[in-house]
Amino acid sequence: MPTRKQYTPDPKLRTRCYQNCEILSETDGDTVDVLVDQGFDSFQRVRFRMAFINAPETGTPEGEKAREYLKTLLPVGFKCTVYSFKDKNYREKKEKYGRYLGIFVDAFGTAVHELLLESGNAKPYEK
Repeated sequence: MPTRKQYTPDPKLRTRCYQNCEILSETDGDTVDVLVDQGFDSFQRVRFRMAFINAPETGTPEGEKAREYLKTLLPVGFKCTVYSFKDKNYREKKEKYGRYLGIFVDAFGTAVHELLLESGNAKPYEK
């Protein structure tokens, strides 16, 4: 079983924290659709790409395995915290495929991307 350690955001990333986000779907091994609670009964559906990792593409056996593993970590309906930030390589808040970059933290305070890396279902993102 992967090691669980508490995630602490890096202050240099200048993240924005969204709590009580609801998982709507897992698109692939590193992309998740989320219902973001913006407060005052205002919600927005947002597609996030997990920061710092690259999972195999959907349509490959490795990609399907990564997606299935992600579903166990962030099942539909699950509530989590997402730290969103703007990547230094992008001028906009979204990356080239229109996804926001996010760090997902589960109910135990663990960064989900670290669990994907430890399990071998993702590799560190290389630019």
